[in-house]
Amino acid sequence: MGICTGLLPSIVAAASSTVSDLLTNAREMLVIALRLAIQARRRSINIEKNTGNWSIAMPGDAAGIAEVEAALDEFHQSHVNPSPIRLR
Repeated sequence: MGICTGLLPSIVAAASSTVSDLLTNAREMLVIALRLAIQARRRSINIEKNTGNWSIAMPGDAAGIAEVEAALDEFHQSHVNPSPIRLR
């Protein structure tokens, strides 16, 4: 599970018509971002107690993506992993 919080600041800016609104909304946005981060961390720990990275971005074309998917399928066939921690 990944969370992209990049839209939160733009929502604050769009919803604010005064500087006072901006400051109030920014404070609320920080609370929301913190809550999202805490929940994401809790859920990741519930799935696997590992502090390593969960994902990696790999640029490439469709052939490269198919090759990675085939490698992942082969890995999952040779290792018994609960489906929530399977890579895909």
